[in-house]
Amino acid sequence: MNIHIGILADDLTGAVDSSLAFWEHTIPSTILLDDAAMPVRFSEETSTLALDTNTRHDIPEVAHTRVLAATNTLRTMGATLLYKKIDSTLRGNIGTEVEAMLEASGARQAIVCPAFPATVELLLMVVSLCMEWTFSKQLSPSIRAM
Repeated sequence: MNIHIGILADDLTGAVDSSLAFWEHTIPSTILLDDAAMPVRFSEETSTLALDTNTRHDIPEVAHTRVLAATNTLRTMGATLLYKKIDSTLRGNIGTEVEAMLEASGARQAIVCPAFPATVELLLMVVSLCMEWTFSKQLSPSIRAM
C-alpha cells in the first residue's frame, strides 16, 4: 500500500518548509499554490502534496471553509494521511483549521505537535511511528489528521 501524505499549510512558507522536510528524506513532494490550479493526483513519483490555503490572516469562519474544501481536495487527489502544518509560534487559526480537517476527513482525533524547524526530524519520526503502529494494528488506512 502506498502512503500519500496531504499537507495543508496556512501560508506558502509553511507549505515549502513541510515539503522540504520530506524531500530531504527522499520522499517526492509537490507544492500546490491553489487547489483548483491543476488536476494533480498522487503517483509513484508524488508521495507528498502540499497545499497553501493562505488562511493565516483570515477570520476563523473563512479559514474553516477554505481548509474544509482543501482537505476534501486532498482526499479526492488520493491522500491517505493528512498533515496540518502549523506555525512554530502558533500564529493563525490553528484550532479552527484542525477542526475543519477532522470534519472533512471524518477522523475523531488529531495529534497536534508544534515544532521548530530544528526538530522536524523528530516530528517525522513521530509520524512514522504513528503510521507503523496504525498499520500494525490493522486499523482502516483512512485519512488520519495529524
